Amino acid sequence: MNSKIKEGDRVRVSGGPYYLTKCGKKIKLGERGLGTFVGLHPDGKGALVLFDNERTSSYVYIGPEGVSSLTGTILRPHRISKKRRR
Repeated sequence: MNSKIKEGDRVRVSGGPYYLTKCGKKIKLGERGLGTFVGLHPDGKGALVLFDNERTSSYVYIGPEGVSSLTGTILRPHRISKKRRR
């Protein structure tokens, strides 16, 4: 995550965790789109973003890359970038 992002900034979110099925199909699990940065989650592995199409903030994974031992989910962190003004 870009360290210059602060509460209230408009951000673009992409990437994120996914699940790889036995037949090789990738199922994307993460949020993506435009929203407002609310803050960092207390666990340090997530950010809270209020997406334009939602009324509540969503948890966006930004922790280390790895594989969940519980579900097999590929834990790829989201990319969060500050939206440029036009």
